[in-house]
Amino acid sequence: MQFHLLFFKFCYPNTVMEKLERVLSALWTVLSKCGMIVKGLTEKFKEKDTRYTGSATLSYEDFMTMIIPFLVA
Repeated sequence: MQFHLLFFKFCYPNTVMEKLERVLSALWTVLSKCGMIVKGLTEKFKEKDTRYTGSATLSYEDFMTMIIPFLVA
């Protein structure tokens, strides 16, 4: 019974502010990971967009080779 109370005291936030801090921290982690994925995909796309027109023609294999590393990371 005492372990159960200690677990809840130290593992779960007690105040609204602590809950908000945990939510914001998790959100920041997700957003920063998304930003890194977008940046990486942009760099890969730029390699294929040799004329810098904002468009590129890719085969299915090229497309999958470009995005798979970002999906499994």
